[in-house]
Amino acid sequence: MISQPVFFDRDDWVADHADWHPRIQGGKTIDILHGDGQRILAECLARTAHLAPEAQPLVDELRRYGTPQTVQPRLGQGTFRIAVTGAYGACAVSREHSPSALEAAHVRPYADGGEHALPNGLLLRADSTASTTPATSPSRPTTASA
Repeated sequence: MISQPVFFDRDDWVADHADWHPRIQGGKTIDILHGDGQRILAECLARTAHLAPEAQPLVDELRRYGTPQTVQPRLGQGTFRIAVTGAYGACAVSREHSPSALEAAHVRPYADGGEHALPNGLLLRADSTASTTPATSPSRPTTASA
């Protein structure tokens, strides 16, 4: 996903990626850690150093994060959310029914052996599940205790 795009003058354009074809319409990703992707990123960052101050946020944003890491996904999480949302339709506590404000929560936490099953699910407001997660949790909560 592109955020804060910067447009270079024609003289500052970067050479294409070796695998880039002129008729690509969408869905192409480039590995910026290796090969041509790494070269293109380095050249773009070097060119932004010569641009106006409004280009600085791009450079700063890329320097805020460390090396990407692989995470182990919890399989079935999306299906669980759909099942719980379809079955209950509203927050078990507040009766909020706006889908964007709701999260499927586990009665018995998934990490403790709880299953992605409707009897183990509650539909709660996302801001209420946040308060049930330990302060040391590095990620957004997906479980709640009952």
